[in-house]
Amino acid sequence: MKRAQQVAGGERGFAIVAVLVVVAVMLSVGMTYLRHTSLKAPSSAAFEDVVTARETVESGLDYARQSVDAEVHLLGKKLTLGAKGAQLDTADVGTLSKRFDVRSTNSMGLGSTMLTEVGQVTAAGDVQLSHPDQLPRLTDEVMLNLLTDPNIPKTVVNGSKTFEDTTLQGLVILEKSCFALMRNVVVEGAVISRAALTEGPIGDFDVTETPCLVVDENFRIEPGDFLPDVAVVIPDGVFRTWYDEGSFQVRGDVSVHTVMMQRPGVFDGSLAYVDLTLVPEVSRVGVGLGPRTLSSSLTPGMTKEDAYMAILPRVQTPADLRAIIDYWKPEDEK
Repeated sequence: MKRAQQVAGGERGFAIVAVLVVVAVMLSVGMTYLRHTSLKAPSSAAFEDVVTARETVESGLDYARQSVDAEVHLLGKKLTLGAKGAQLDTADVGTLSKRFDVRSTNSMGLGSTMLTEVGQVTAAGDVQLSHPDQLPRLTDEVMLNLLTDPNIPKTVVNGSKTFEDTTLQGLVILEKSCFALMRNVVVEGAVISRAALTEGPIGDFDVTETPCLVVDENFRIEPGDFLPDVAVVIPDGVFRTWYDEGSFQVRGDVSVHTVMMQRPGVFDGSLAYVDLTLVPEVSRVGVGLGPRTLSSSLTPGMTKEDAYMAILPRVQTPADLRAIIDYWKPEDEK
């Protein structure tokens, strides 16, 4: 009899525990449903916050994409977009690729986030720009190497100087306001203006300080090993022919403010400019036949365009999952 009472009492105890478990599960499901409906209900404050945050993030992404083209530095920028604003972080993941993390959330993590990668390609070939500072220039690393390497011959041109029936090896550096006349000259290297060898903005085009590279009769440039695939970098200057006799051959990329070639010749490389005048007898090797690549020794400047945009999935960490499970803060449960 006593044994039967113990068994009955154990069953009643188990039944109570089972009921409590069922109630707890039902409460958990109910609370989850309430959280879900509170986020879905159009009239709820949570729903309005999420919608506002989502719109803010989308506006932030548009801003980020525009800033890529303008080369604006956006790291850690606080955007005043939408009612609550958004945080925008950016990171370089390659020379022509950036990753944007745009988020608009409250202290509980409620809101919207977006992780996006925008990739670009160099629009090499014939590219017209509107300002000297938009033209390709030497990368900082290449610039430092050119200035410090004693094994690279350097010819500095000041004022007005004529080179005739000769071969110039290495780097020809054009100072401001100089006039370099090349008559029957071969350059085994590159012609660079002093502005292209300095950091910082070049500023507006100034005819009183313009370095001029003028070719007469026959002229040819063959890039050297120290600066492969680069021929002329004078973003603040002029590259032009003199009289109508002779011809020219330029192999390598050219980045010049004003190009004016009024005699037969050949450009074999990308050509970036602000003003361009070419007679029909000038040949552009490979232009229109397929994409070209700009020399790795040059920064792309503004000669680039968007190639793709990808929305990236976020990698969930154990800490993220814990935050999701413990969505309500302790003080909210009191």
